[in-house]
Amino acid sequence: MNKQQILALQGVPASGKSTWAQQYSKDNPGWVIVSRDIIRKGFSDEWSPKLEKTVIDMEDSMIRNAVESGYSVIVDDTNLNPLTIKHLEDLAGELNLE
Repeated sequence: MNKQQILALQGVPASGKSTWAQQYSKDNPGWVIVSRDIIRKGFSDEWSPKLEKTVIDMEDSMIRNAVESGYSVIVDDTNLNPLTIKHLEDLAGELNLE
């Protein structure tokens, strides 16, 4: 069995990240997609700094639950902030993911 992984996509909006993630997860069973944009839409169509901690906490929880269920995770967000990448690297280390 392959080691579970977390794959953080990076790129500007509308650069094809979501399309790639959907095709990859379709072609590779065992992968799921987590996206802060989709989580945010559950609250509002507008980005809100007041909601961002909640959105990040929910994304982390979804990643943890997916890993505990045996899945690898594609994080489909812009991920352009180095602090976001560091956070995902730390979470991957905590969860023993590549």
